[in-house]
Amino acid sequence: MGLPAFCAAEGLALSTFSLWRRKLNSSRGMIPNNDAAMFVALPDSNIPGPSLATTQWDVELQLGADVVLRLRRGESC
Repeated sequence: MGLPAFCAAEGLALSTFSLWRRKLNSSRGMIPNNDAAMFVALPDSNIPGPSLATTQWDVELQLGADVVLRLRRGESC
């Protein structure tokens, strides 16, 4: 889904989204080069193999202003 489609689906003006994106990115010094989302695809639960519930994983999100959200799941969970 592209940025215009996302804004339309959320009832948000593209200009408003762009304004806040510039403000937030400039305050962090992180202006992206393109509109590509930075996501990692997770395996489909219908595909045979270990499920996400039984595997170890780590996720770290840097939210800016020295705020980091870390999510971890060990093999024993």
